[in-house]
Parts: sequence; structure tokens; C-alpha cells
Amino acid sequence: MLGKATGATFSQVNLAVTAGAIRAWSPADWSPSKRTWRWVPGSRPLYARLPVHLRPQGHESVSLGNHVTMLRTPLPCSEPDPRRRLETVVHSTQRTDDRRAIIRAGLRTFPRTSTVLIRYFANERRTPLSITCLRTPEVLSFADDHVTACFALPPLPDPHPLGVALYGYGREATVVFVADCSDPDPAALPELWHEALRELEDAYLS
Repeated sequence: MLGKATGATFSQVNLAVTAGAIRAWSPADWSPSKRTWRWVPGSRPLYARLPVHLRPQGHESVSLGNHVTMLRTPLPCSEPDPRRRLETVVHSTQRTDDRRAIIRAGLRTFPRTSTVLIRYFANERRTPLSITCLRTPEVLSFADDHVTACFALPPLPDPHPLGVALYGYGREATVVFVADCSDPDPAALPELWHEALRELEDAYLS
């Protein structure tokens, strides 16, 4: 319902809700007079790594290997309004297809330089957060047993402090957080994520 009401994708909603959850997790860090979260100095936004496939259209089922890269996407954690958070995310991710094509061309033409740049921007100081969105609309089975629920365990490359995965299976969705043990109270993040989702739903569906 939220996707239909906003026109946003599954991934865009997750990015906006995750931004709201992180804002609630460390509210003092997003005050205009404060520095942002501990690994991002000054007033720069918090950046997330968003995995995207690089297969050209029409080659999804015939190209072998993992044709995947990471897009560096800003999260509007300093924005207090849930509607504007989603609008900001939608605006910043509208050119994903263009960016995917640029990266694909760069890797093909200048593979070594492009790889160095990707590693540079994926550094934990520049892009500390990893966010993954997966969907499996079909019903899965193992032998003769139907799978009733699924969740994704996001990777947490050392020394990145936080990973988030939203997995949609059928009509259900599950969010999972994986955090470095030095992060402040990471166990609060799942509930804060659900609160941010309810806040966004109230903003659009009430």
C-alpha cells in the first residue's frame, strides 16, 4: 500500500525508513549545531552502499557470474519530516540506471581505475553503512516442504560498522540489522525501524 501511495520502490522506502531509524537511534548527532554520526565528520550526510546489478537489459538470465557493484547513496538522516525523507531518497536514486550504465562502461574501458575508485568510495569512513533489499515473490520449497518465512543476513565487511537487509518474501517483509559490537545499543535499531515505517505510513495513509 505504501508503495502505491507514494510511487516509491521497495528499496527507496527502505532507504527512507532506515534514515528515520538512524535519526531516532542517535538524535543528538543530527542537530544542526552538532556533528553527524561519529564516522562522518562535519555536516556531510551519512552515505550507504547499495548493491546493484550491472547486467545489461536482456542479459539477466544468460550472463554468468556476479555482475554487481555498489552505489554510494546519501541518507537524509538530518531531515525530521518522514515525507521529505522519502522524497529526498526518491530524488537521489532516480538516476540509478544512468549511474549503473556509467559504472558498467567504466569497468569495461578502464577496469583498474574504476576498481580503485569503487574501493575508495566504499571505504568505511566515506560509506560506513551497507543496505540490501531483496524480494522473492514466488513460493519457495525445499523437497516437498513449502518455505513459510525467509530473512536475509546482510554482510558486514570489516571494519564497516553497520549492515541492513530488507527481505520481502511473498506478502511478508523482514528487516535484519548486523552491527559492530562497539556501536551504541544496536539492539534498538529494529524497533526504531518499525517505528519509522509506521511514521511514514501515517504521513501518507492516514
